[in-house]
Amino acid sequence: RATNGEGREMERNPREDAKPEASGLTMRTFECKCCGIEINYEYKGRTPPYEPSIVFLEDGYFRRDPFADVRRPLFIGADCNVCSRPVCAQPTCSLFFTKRFCAACAKQYAEGFPLELRPDLEKLQ
Repeated sequence: RATNGEGREMERNPREDAKPEASGLTMRTFECKCCGIEINYEYKGRTPPYEPSIVFLEDGYFRRDPFADVRRPLFIGADCNVCSRPVCAQPTCSLFFTKRFCAACAKQYAEGFPLELRPDLEKLQ
């Protein structure tokens, strides 16, 4: 996290962390607002340019999977549909049901989810 001149923490601007990659895509830093994990990503959207045959159901943060074929996208997370905060795909941080919900918003609107999702809602922190 960055601090201002008074020692207070402030939100990091992803553009400030941009690092050019050999692929021509720019790496930026994704930070989950639930667990705080920071992961470099190179694309935000539904169709990563290195795998145009895949279209995701939500705009997400992606990078290439370092342990697989270079064209395979690795989904990191997405913005919450309610509060717009970026959250990772860990089952303790977010829930996907037609849209992405952070843990706080999913808990707040728990009654609106199908009963089949109760076990997933209980995993949220």
